Amino acid sequence: MFYINCLLGVLAGTLIPLQAGINSKLREHLSSRTTALIASIIGGQLICSLILDQFGLIGFAQHPINLGRIVGVVLLVAGVALIQKY
Repeated sequence: MFYINCLLGVLAGTLIPLQAGINSKLREHLSSRTTALIASIIGGQLICSLILDQFGLIGFAQHPINLGRIVGVVLLVAGVALIQKY
């Protein structure tokens, strides 16, 4: 199992820069609405992770919601609003 986790870590480490490069090339062709949609999806995932961590659902360790986590979600929502406005 340890080797599988190491292999997945190496694979993720090589794919993340590739994804960043692809996203920077696609940025010129995508509209701001698409960017807002992607940011909204990530925001929804963050809010879901806050709920899962707060209550320890699905076997996750329980981590209380603190000010830093709330500020992070608020900043992401504000970013989505700015993307949609401009």
